[in-house]
Amino acid sequence: MKRIMYISTTTRKLSDEEVEEIGRRSTVNNARVNVTGILLSAHEFFFQILEGEEEDVDRVLERIRRDVRHRDVLILKAEHDVTERYFGRWS
Repeated sequence: MKRIMYISTTTRKLSDEEVEEIGRRSTVNNARVNVTGILLSAHEFFFQILEGEEEDVDRVLERIRRDVRHRDVLILKAEHDVTERYFGRWS
């Protein structure tokens, strides 16, 4: 498995409702591909940890990079050969 940690900046001010909707959609989409993790939002920043099979994590990250609400995606850490999830129950 693979685990990545990244930060990104929003391209505009997002309302609380928009951020909550991102969380809801991410939960559904990530659960479909068995990617778990955590998403935190503060002001104009997102911090996220994604973990799962490498190809699935890479696809989710690519979807995030294409999302017009994100810019300046910066990978803080990438771990390969992960054997245990930190967020196994959180999609």
